[in-house]
Amino acid sequence: MAWTWIDLNMECVVYPKPVKVAELPLSDAVSDGESDLYGDGIEEFAGLRKYRTGDSWRRVSWKAAARTAQLHTKEFTGGKPEMQWIEWNAIAASGTEARLSIMARLVIDAEAGQWHYGLRLPGVEISPDHGVRHYQHCLKTLALYGRE
Repeated sequence: MAWTWIDLNMECVVYPKPVKVAELPLSDAVSDGESDLYGDGIEEFAGLRKYRTGDSWRRVSWKAAARTAQLHTKEFTGGKPEMQWIEWNAIAASGTEARLSIMARLVIDAEAGQWHYGLRLPGVEISPDHGVRHYQHCLKTLALYGRE
């Protein structure tokens, strides 16, 4: 028989539970401009660069990885990637928790679709971007909303 003291003095962040399905409200919150944004375009292949943490796995060149044993990310030019704002005031929900759950689903879907997306909550604005860091930052902001 053995025993020990366990110090459970820790903190963690619990993201809002996303709803199963949510759609972005129709508004001017989505754009698909025509700028020539190098590296984040959507039309023509421009080349490869070394993989950076946070790059989408969908843009990894698996053929190059097989040849070189290093990860490379595909870059594109022409056309601006689709962008959306996920806005607190545009979500039709009764109650804070329901609204946060809808917004969490929209963040998850936007990241999966490789959109550039931003959040607007009362007193908080996160500029549109994409990638793992941005995704986690948005979900953490939703999780901590109202605590600060």
